[in-house]
Amino acid sequence: METIFPIPEAIASGGLVCAQAVVQSLFMFIPPSLGTSWQNWALVGCPVCAIAVLLLFRETYTRLHKDLETAEDAEELRLRGQDPAI
Repeated sequence: METIFPIPEAIASGGLVCAQAVVQSLFMFIPPSLGTSWQNWALVGCPVCAIAVLLLFRETYTRLHKDLETAEDAEELRLRGQDPAI
């Protein structure tokens, strides 16, 4: 959630839930004539793909940087003798 900071957390979570519902719906439409052996390969392949994506992902701490800027600004005002709450 840190990576998508300007977007509210509820919207990001809702998007993830919707994406999961779409994937589940797609699995429901797979014809039974394919059997179940493909499910074993899917269970092996999904974590491998997820780990690959996580290794390639570079996070940015936008929220942390924004909070630090705000804290530095408040400290600067405090040093000047001004009230940072105003």
